[in-house]
Amino acid sequence: MTMDVRELRIGNLTYYGGRVYTIGYYPFSFSGHENDMAHYKPIPLTEEWLLKFGFENYDSLKFSINDLLVVDLHDFTFGVNRFDVCWLDNKNTIHVHQLQNLYFALTGKELEITS
Repeated sequence: MTMDVRELRIGNLTYYGGRVYTIGYYPFSFSGHENDMAHYKPIPLTEEWLLKFGFENYDSLKFSINDLLVVDLHDFTFGVNRFDVCWLDNKNTIHVHQLQNLYFALTGKELEITS
């Protein structure tokens, strides 16, 4: 899967050349490197990544952070506030950069690796 530059923000994590890479700036639209996007690959969101970001496992494959955001790895959905459920059905694999972007949109803060 090739990434779309419009999905990326500074600080997003991707694979580049088989290694985890943090987007530090947007060279793509300014320096003619649009073809470089073929080298960027999304990182599938896994239990390991959720735990790195400080999520807690509370029900099988469901993880929560600060009682704000729920990620269900069984059916690949996001939920906003597990008490006022508003599922955003993705129907595909969830990727790390998507989670980072959603968290930022909800809180105005970056999702940091805590462990």
